[in-house]
Amino acid sequence: MRRFRSQLVPLAAGLAGLLVAGPSAAESVTFGFAPPVDQRFELRDWGTLTIKWGGNRQEIAMGERASWTASRAGDGYRLDQRNLEVALAKDGKPHDEPLLKAVAQDRVVYTVARDGVLRSLDGLRRNAERRIALLEGDAKESAKKRLEERREGEFESWRWFDRHEIFLGQTLELDRDYWFRSAFPSDEGWIPLQVLFRLGPWEETPAGRRLRLNVAYTQNARALVPDAEEVRAKVRTRFDPTRADNLLKKVEIRGNSSRLVDPATGMLWRDQSFLRLAFEVRPIEEFGMTVALEIRTDFTLSPAAP
Repeated sequence: MRRFRSQLVPLAAGLAGLLVAGPSAAESVTFGFAPPVDQRFELRDWGTLTIKWGGNRQEIAMGERASWTASRAGDGYRLDQRNLEVALAKDGKPHDEPLLKAVAQDRVVYTVARDGVLRSLDGLRRNAERRIALLEGDAKESAKKRLEERREGEFESWRWFDRHEIFLGQTLELDRDYWFRSAFPSDEGWIPLQVLFRLGPWEETPAGRRLRLNVAYTQNARALVPDAEEVRAKVRTRFDPTRADNLLKKVEIRGNSSRLVDPATGMLWRDQSFLRLAFEVRPIEEFGMTVALEIRTDFTLSPAAP
């Protein structure tokens, strides 16, 4: 579920109106990367996955509370995220299972260059091995295959590109429409998509001034906003959506995200998102059925309590 959750998408038509609305402004911002070092933060990430097929519906909700710290590492940074607490619910009812104990021990360390480019991820393999030991049947075999193919960092790499790398070094105007190319990872392959976004306005929060960033996930950005300007990464990233293998072109994807960011430091403080994936399955050749996955997430990063 976590590979589908990550921050993401109501309907594109409604969001297109949000992106187009508002007068143009001359104010611009430049995105950098300078996370506050040697300070403790608390990360809260709640996600809901709703699966719909035929007349059926299943909902799985999962929440995580984690510690987050940044420290200097050579000429870059070391970002350490450790789970503190995990909760799971199925169809609105609290659910407990042995796998949760493994997830509660998850720890991921991001090694990031001075300019914010992701260099490596440490801990994902150990996390996966701990979970595989508790899985059974097809779920266990699928997880083992993914680990053998070294695909365990795909979602994290996509999310870092979507939240950070595409913006690094960019000077962008507020109240102007932009878009970039991306590809969303799934168990079956990569789903190509385009990401529309608009900056502004500035908002005052108890923790300081933040910039609102509205995002729309679509498969044809210019069909929604013809005048949107394409943005290409200014830094050399490991993630290249234009060269992703195994593209899945028969999956419909759309959604949105509303974020609060600090362009100067590259910090993401809030991300509320919705993503919908829809595809056809055929249990038998004569019968096709649409399966829809809807993912809602709410991510918050805030200073840890003393």
